[in-house]
Amino acid sequence: MYTPPLVSVLMPAYNQAPFVRQAIESALAQTVQLEVIVVDDGSTDETAALAAKFGDQITYIRQQ
Repeated sequence: MYTPPLVSVLMPAYNQAPFVRQAIESALAQTVQLEVIVVDDGSTDETAALAAKFGDQITYIRQQ
């Protein structure tokens, strides 16, 4: 039976490649069931590639 997450972590990002991996890992390491949503506001650095490494563990939304 599917139980929806109790907590949503909304993570805005713009050119945050130096920090996005650590921020996502920190959120996923919590003991409460949660969902992580990264909203990339058109980054031109490696933010998208780093977020993609987490696959279906997170929701990644990219805006232009």
